[in-house]
Amino acid sequence: MAGDDEEEAFKYGTYNAQMKNVEDDTVFSSKLNNLPMEHKQYIPPAEEESIQILNYDEYNPKHRQATQKELARLRKHYRHVSLKEKVPQLSYIAFRYIYALPTVVNNYQSKITGSTIFQKAAIEVFNTISSANGTQLLLDQRSFGLGAAYGKRLSRRATSEWEVVFYQKSFVHSDTSTTGIVIDYDYTDATGVAQVEKRKYNNVEYIQRNLALTYSRHLEFLSFFGESSSDKIVKLVPYVTLGGGAISRWNFLRFSSGTLGTSASATDLTTNEEMFKFMPAFVYGVGLKYQFTQSLHFDAQFKSIQPINDINVQNYIVSAGLRIYFPN
Repeated sequence: MAGDDEEEAFKYGTYNAQMKNVEDDTVFSSKLNNLPMEHKQYIPPAEEESIQILNYDEYNPKHRQATQKELARLRKHYRHVSLKEKVPQLSYIAFRYIYALPTVVNNYQSKITGSTIFQKAAIEVFNTISSANGTQLLLDQRSFGLGAAYGKRLSRRATSEWEVVFYQKSFVHSDTSTTGIVIDYDYTDATGVAQVEKRKYNNVEYIQRNLALTYSRHLEFLSFFGESSSDKIVKLVPYVTLGGGAISRWNFLRFSSGTLGTSASATDLTTNEEMFKFMPAFVYGVGLKYQFTQSLHFDAQFKSIQPINDINVQNYIVSAGLRIYFPN
């Protein structure tokens, strides 16, 4: 029975921890390695030359958590190895491009404001233009964004991540006819004389911008493609993400006389922007990693950042970019 225990303990091999100063490619280019003397007492002499020394991903392919009994065996037979060395202490930075999927804004009329007579008149014109949409407006144009993150590996399956994201999405209405989008408004000038002002625009855009700071945990499914015979497919690692944070979301209108968003500011009209009013939010989603090299991974995510006081189940973003790993 003692021999069985010793053989069971060895299959959780810690040889990789002793080889940490040697390049992985050279250590594991061959599956057969000479056993160090401290391990030979556990292996029958006839089998010494055929024993495979495996790295972490190979000696425990299912990446299951060791039981207390198994940990006790490791400590008994391999006192010279620190168990925490089994999980490389790595951090990463990530840069991602964001595309905001089409989303519906409920009660959109109440989310834009104007402080001047002209702005209030412009809001009324927009509400007339968009009245066919009822109380919901679909934002499906001019969607883009950027994200940057810092993450840290917590275990073989779990990582933590801080991320800052900025993205926007829009609804655009254009009228290139001779009539265009006309805004009429009345006002009284400094002399007390009533005046009527009229301005014409070619485009009006309803813009929603988002700035968020989030903290999330990622749980990776390392053996999801473990049965595949393709080495490239095995490098794909799906994961789920869940977390929380804060988000600033502001909505406003922009009228433009020329090409949308590129006209001189003197010819554009914008309504009020309520910026940097952060709201608590929660994050959920899924992701997929692909390992190019040990330190460079491709990373894609499909997730939602939901303000708790403005929840919208149709609010999702897709992001893709690179993770760059480095030792802690």
